[in-house]
Amino acid sequence: MNLDISLPHIHGRRDGELKAVRIADDIFTLLTYLDENLKLNLLPRYVTGNPDAVPSGRLYDGDLSALMKIMQKMESEIRELK
Repeated sequence: MNLDISLPHIHGRRDGELKAVRIADDIFTLLTYLDENLKLNLLPRYVTGNPDAVPSGRLYDGDLSALMKIMQKMESEIRELK
């Protein structure tokens, strides 16, 4: 993005047990700063012409479905062995 404003300083290190919290705080800091300076409209927008091509928000419908099928098959085979 080509901005005519300077962004707030975000520390580069994300170590420790609160790493996810720090990353989320940094994202919200940047979004808030862009919103206050009326620059949110410069962020890219992602759209699709085919909603069926959008990955599912539910894990069982997406990539995890193959793993779930394998686990269900293993469960049925274990039941048969008993």
